[in-house]
Amino acid sequence: MKIRGLGKIKRTARQHLPSIFPGTLILLYHRIAEPSTDPWELAVSPAHLAEQLEVLRKLWRPTRLQDFIGANPSDKNMARSVVVTFDDGYRDNFYNAKPVLEKFDVPATIFVTTGRIEKNGEFWWDALEAILLQPGELPASLSLTFGQETKGWELGQNTVYTPDEVRQHKNWRAWETPPTTRHRLYQELYALLNPLSPAEQQAKLAELRAWSGLEETTRFEYGSVNAAELQGLVKDNLVEIGAHTVNHVNLSTLPTSRQSYEIKESKDTLETIIDRPVKSFAYTFGRKVDYNQSTTKLVQELGFNCACSNFSGISGRRRNTYELPRVQMHDWNGAEFERQLWQWYGI
Repeated sequence: MKIRGLGKIKRTARQHLPSIFPGTLILLYHRIAEPSTDPWELAVSPAHLAEQLEVLRKLWRPTRLQDFIGANPSDKNMARSVVVTFDDGYRDNFYNAKPVLEKFDVPATIFVTTGRIEKNGEFWWDALEAILLQPGELPASLSLTFGQETKGWELGQNTVYTPDEVRQHKNWRAWETPPTTRHRLYQELYALLNPLSPAEQQAKLAELRAWSGLEETTRFEYGSVNAAELQGLVKDNLVEIGAHTVNHVNLSTLPTSRQSYEIKESKDTLETIIDRPVKSFAYTFGRKVDYNQSTTKLVQELGFNCACSNFSGISGRRRNTYELPRVQMHDWNGAEFERQLWQWYGI
């Protein structure tokens, strides 16, 4: 049965609920770019970011992460707050995200992986994508040894991969059924590389490049922010820099001493570059299985006052500041983004 006036009632409720509805949303972005492939759905286009921030500025209260941490949980002003964060420290955060943040005067925290500052090279998952999911021709067979086991693959009809095929499969995601043997190989190699140490990952990528005949290159838009760009990000105090380990490793798999190095070294490196305290941390990968009690204890002991995770939720009055939930952003236009906001609040 259609209820007359229901749409108007909902619109009125939505206009007023942000001022009284409890809880704060922390949004998680990664890249602000339009890549030809995006297997992990990390990218939001600059145009869509602008639409999303316009919605935030219109309906909600964009809030600094540190202001949220320092606020009294019962503060009514925090009930309509939304915090913007970025993970990893891609270069496009400086060139594409910062101008949009400035346009709408939306503060943000960017969590930076420090091991690639001032170094060439891409994150290993991007390097793997460059080898397998970009146009070109690859050998028909691949053999790699992991531990004591040698694994083999055949590319079959997908030795040659054309620009048209790249465009055709642009919207494929790594958790979906692979449309070609190249995509299946990407899935399987990602699973094999993920648990390895950074040195082992780089060694396997070197083997893959030797097999493919490709040289190691760093695509500009896939690079990490350098020291000058980091300093530029914090220049006007709109952006806070947070730590995100040295090597983007799964912390729960490491002994406490190694976890301590990854966390402390990233903090120290960033503080040296930007010449200000680094108080915020984000767990790499960020699921509850990706860090443990030793990790959260270390984060506190090493001088951070908060840590962001990567599981969905709203931070309310009973929030744990060292396991803050975040909601993953996608390449939505403004209307869809607004719909998602209300859905997260159950409205």
